[in-house]
Amino acid sequence: MRIYHFSEQPCPEAWGEQNASLRVNLPSRNCDPRAMAEHYHHRLDEWLLADELGLDIMVNEHHATATCATPVAAVPLAILARQTKRARLLTLGYPIANRLDPVRVAEEFAMIDVISRGRLEMGLVRGVPYEVPLSVRSAVGQMDRFWEAHDLIIRAMTSIDGPFDWQGEHFQYRNVNVWPRVYQQPHPPVWITGRSPQNIREIAERGYVLGTFLSGFQTKELFDHYRKACADLGRPAPAPDRFSCTYGLTIQLRSFWTESPLSPRSLRRVLVPVSRSVVWRRTSEVSALG
Repeated sequence: MRIYHFSEQPCPEAWGEQNASLRVNLPSRNCDPRAMAEHYHHRLDEWLLADELGLDIMVNEHHATATCATPVAAVPLAILARQTKRARLLTLGYPIANRLDPVRVAEEFAMIDVISRGRLEMGLVRGVPYEVPLSVRSAVGQMDRFWEAHDLIIRAMTSIDGPFDWQGEHFQYRNVNVWPRVYQQPHPPVWITGRSPQNIREIAERGYVLGTFLSGFQTKELFDHYRKACADLGRPAPAPDRFSCTYGLTIQLRSFWTESPLSPRSLRRVLVPVSRSVVWRRTSEVSALG
């Protein structure tokens, strides 16, 4: 079992009650860059400590939001690839159905894998619906775009004998030739999130890690879909490291003097210097689910 330390790197100063939304249309004037710099440095220090303590590290990517101020997952991954020593580095993940250039994704992953000397775990996700307009993409055909982008990224990483041409439905390239070559052969491990039986079957067919986000008591059912898909495809029973799930921790802080719950404003002041993180586990079962 592996445990991943995860933070969305939020901007809590922007969580004002006067704001109708924290995502997509929240003006960036609500972000204090000096405060955000402190948050970024704090998270990086926290991840370096996680590396020293034997934990692995996970980052993710969202856009135009105060809840996750990491619009480019490659940036913290690149820093951590150089500064950490042993932790596996997972992004879960890259919203490749919304990204315009899958070859650039392959190049970013390849460079991070080499700098980390083979510690990258590639997490690929479709992307959340409210970010589709930000990417100048259509919600129609999103999964077809996802799988074509996936196929192109994998081929770009594993083709080592010179350029190749790609003329797909969604992406077209005349000359694909990714440098550097990835450190882990034939490519770094792949994680993909899924909830529908069809998508889980696609993940199982490729032998990838199934990622589940906040699926609660549905998690066992999703894992069973993966096992059934493997059986239907004639594949061996999946190993424990093909499964992952989130553990959400809820902490209620009370005032030392009044024993009453802290107000949102006071709670924000307490949580910011501590952490806003979630623990990921790669495991075959969750004991609470039976």
